[in-house]
Amino acid sequence: MKKIEKAIKYKYIVFIITILVTIIAIVSIIQHSINLQKTDAKTINLSGKQRMLSQQITKQILFINQNESNSGSYTITTLKELTNEFENAHNYLYSNNKNKVKNPTIDSLYRELEPYKNKIIASSRNVVENPKPEVLKESLKTVSEAERPFLIIMDSIVGIYQKNAENKLKNLKTAIYILTALALLVMIAEFIFVLLPVFNQLYKKNIELSKINSELVTSENEIRTKMDEVSKLKVNLEKQQQYNKIFIDKAPSAIAMFDTKMRYIAASERWKEDYKLQGQEIIGRSHYDVFPEIGDDWKQHHQECLKGAINKCDEAPFRRADGSLQWITWDVRPWYISENEIGGLLMNTADITRIKEKDEENRRIKYILDKTNEVARIGTWEFNLITNELVWSKVIREIHEVSENFEPDLETATNFYKEGGSREKIRKAVSDAIENGKPFDLELEIITAKENNIWIRAIGQAEFEDGNCTKVFGVFQDINSMKLSEKALDKANKELKTMFNSGPVGIVSTDLEGKITFFNNGAEMLLQYSADEIIGEDAHIIHLEEEIVSCSEELSAVYGNKISPREALQEIARRETHNFREWTFKRKDGTTFPVELILSVVRNEAGDATGYMGVSTDITERVENRQKIIKANNDLELLAKRLMNQNTQLADFAHITSHNLRAPVSNLNSLLDFYKTSECEEDKNLLFEKFESVIHHLTSTLNTLVEAIKTKNESEKDLVKINFEKILNKTEEILSGQILKSGTIIKRDFSKIPEIKYNIAYMESIFLNLISNSIKYCSNDRIPEISIKSEEENGNVKLIFKDNGLGIDLKRHGQKLFGLNKTFHRHPEAKGVGLYMTKTQIESMGGTILATSKVNEGTIFTINF
Repeated sequence: MKKIEKAIKYKYIVFIITILVTIIAIVSIIQHSINLQKTDAKTINLSGKQRMLSQQITKQILFINQNESNSGSYTITTLKELTNEFENAHNYLYSNNKNKVKNPTIDSLYRELEPYKNKIIASSRNVVENPKPEVLKESLKTVSEAERPFLIIMDSIVGIYQKNAENKLKNLKTAIYILTALALLVMIAEFIFVLLPVFNQLYKKNIELSKINSELVTSENEIRTKMDEVSKLKVNLEKQQQYNKIFIDKAPSAIAMFDTKMRYIAASERWKEDYKLQGQEIIGRSHYDVFPEIGDDWKQHHQECLKGAINKCDEAPFRRADGSLQWITWDVRPWYISENEIGGLLMNTADITRIKEKDEENRRIKYILDKTNEVARIGTWEFNLITNELVWSKVIREIHEVSENFEPDLETATNFYKEGGSREKIRKAVSDAIENGKPFDLELEIITAKENNIWIRAIGQAEFEDGNCTKVFGVFQDINSMKLSEKALDKANKELKTMFNSGPVGIVSTDLEGKITFFNNGAEMLLQYSADEIIGEDAHIIHLEEEIVSCSEELSAVYGNKISPREALQEIARRETHNFREWTFKRKDGTTFPVELILSVVRNEAGDATGYMGVSTDITERVENRQKIIKANNDLELLAKRLMNQNTQLADFAHITSHNLRAPVSNLNSLLDFYKTSECEEDKNLLFEKFESVIHHLTSTLNTLVEAIKTKNESEKDLVKINFEKILNKTEEILSGQILKSGTIIKRDFSKIPEIKYNIAYMESIFLNLISNSIKYCSNDRIPEISIKSEEENGNVKLIFKDNGLGIDLKRHGQKLFGLNKTFHRHPEAKGVGLYMTKTQIESMGGTILATSKVNEGTIFTINF
């Protein structure tokens, strides 16, 4: 049955391994195909993107050309980035096809595509490097000519890539079908040729077992018959065994008597003592039941002895059932009922465990000494004064770095010692030992044969005969590592002690319960406590309670279990090797200061935690500097924003000036030319009237620009506290006629912020411009309503003007909403000056104005002061 079980197990393992190998092979092939599909998809996507990038480059150049005056560094940078992305993608596709795909058709298409690609890249870079009108037009033409053939060729390349990907997908499906079929065939074959034979074999064995059971029933009946005969013989044997038992029980050695079934007939007291069987009834029990640990080899010896053999052994190990090892010697031989009939076995044994253990201990000690000498670098030496011979062990030769054949003498051995103190000490020590019998134990320095300076320990003593010294012997140990370690440890201890007591670093140690066990000088300086008064106190005494509570809540959220404030610091140290965190410490006098605290676990040599250590540094100055830096950064950011805003305003102002003055000046020049060439007095008078009109507009424009300049230069003068309600009342008085005529309703809410410190002229202008605009551009379909309210957001004042007028199409006019002379409605009084002046005044004071609007619904202006 065991063979069948092994066969079934083996075939089952083969079956499982075959299935696993098949699955792994299928998965590997499918995964490889999927990876190829991913690569193809990436290539197809990148190829398609090339078409889009070429079109984006063309559109970007066209946009720059069409918006020459408004094109800035952003559009040029965008074009440069598109060009670089276009070129890099092309290089990747070309390299990928050349090194991996290796499709000759695609390769030829890339070569055909190369000149068009180069034209697009070159033209684009020309625009980036020199965005002049003539360069733009020439580059746009070149790109437009190259774009169409480039797109056609790229379409062909993408088509080939897609076709290849579809073919690979078909191959993958075919491979999956084939592999699935192969896997099914393998499993069917495994079942037929591996599992089915096993099932057949089990069926046959079941038939055989049934037959054996029948035979056992027959045998059992025969045994019962013979048992009656045995009972008769037993009576005769009992008497004989009784005599034998008495003899064996009283024997001084370990003797036991067994029948042919290895059942105890008798056993001496020594036998029971040696094998710890006192108090047990073993007579009639099987020897193998008493000693279940007996192996099959011994049982085989017993069977041989029952056939007449004699088995002897001087020593052998006997592993007991409890795991202990017992060494025994034995003599096993048969005893006879009659001349040719064996009645059982006699065993005569002796427990030699103690003798064996002593021998083993001696061997072990010798081995340990040899190994210890090698590991500890300890050698032996002996100097015979009679023969003047010096003998070194192998380890001593290794320490001196000489060959194994080196033969030392007293003089050469002494010369190995470092000249000076070491050499003089060894000479004096050897001399005292020889003359006075004084032993020595010295730590000295030697210079080895390889010129290495090392520390050694030399121990020696003399042996005398008849009052004369005959030899000096001892041991020699390499202690160089130990000496270097001692020096390093001494240095480290001094440095550590200096560091521990150096200010202003505070070092505090606690036990596992958080009780302070160490408090250095730095901690005393920082916290005003003495070590004597704080040791034994809880570490929380130097922490702010609210920080501990906050920390425990944070840890509870991170680790998902409730951590009490008392456990917070210990939990940090337990969870992390080192924890860096800023805390607020509390001094003895109640004052607080910020520290950087490093928490760590203190462990013993076994790696068990014994407490916690915190190293703290006062970072008051650092925190103050950090706050100063943050404030400075905020100020710099505000200044940078203001400078950027002013730069933008200057650029806009220059553009507005050139734009608004160019037309009237050009008009004047044209009128002047007409005046010079005109001969009719009536025409000249008409031209003079036009001169007056143009000069009037030019004067108005110049006055507006001068006013804007004044606004920019005098923004922070004359700041006073202004009441919003009073400003609004004054504005209503100024616009009373328009308000009555239009029926405008003005609502106000200045309850949250009733006043502000500002330039009063600017504030009156802002109210006047925004309210008059709302009335001017009101809707005829509803009663005009204007809502004005003040708010505070993040410490800044906001003023919101809201109306229900015509509204503005911000998608169309948003870019020029606050521009000079920009109008968005066909109103006879629209000049495009009010919003420009309002924005200029607000921004000159460091504020901003934003607008949101919907056509036919109204407009909201939000001013952030």
